[in-house]
Amino acid sequence: GADGCVAFWSTRGGSASENGPQPSQSSGAQCLLRVVRVSSGKDEEAAPRLRCLCFGPEGAVFVTGDFEGNLRVGSLSEDVQPISIAAHVAEVLCLDFSRTGAVLASGGRDGFIHVFDAQSRYAPLQVLDDHTSSVTSVKFCGGAESLS
Repeated sequence: GADGCVAFWSTRGGSASENGPQPSQSSGAQCLLRVVRVSSGKDEEAAPRLRCLCFGPEGAVFVTGDFEGNLRVGSLSEDVQPISIAAHVAEVLCLDFSRTGAVLASGGRDGFIHVFDAQSRYAPLQVLDDHTSSVTSVKFCGGAESLS
């Protein structure tokens, strides 16, 4: 969100506990399971305005893209500061993991698609620059590591 946080909610209408979601008597804050701050500071003025979100195939890793062109890779299983990646020179519009989770792609308002090696701490693999305007969607397709 605009506060630099990602909120995780239960779709079952439960609240968090050691045994997972529990039934709730009402909706609202009781359905909130966890909030992860993806910014490095506590100052909301400096918090990144998040634009998009993507989960890895196993659901334990998530990536956010912000209005400044940065990616942040976080973990739902570990309480560690997300990895920050300066990727685009403009807003990140879309994200996708390959089916195996080995590769991450991001598309931005700058017209570029950045491809990262998720198995090597998101090292850059390549930049695809054949678009003449914003990249509004990226999607890995099939069993291969092909991207559309």
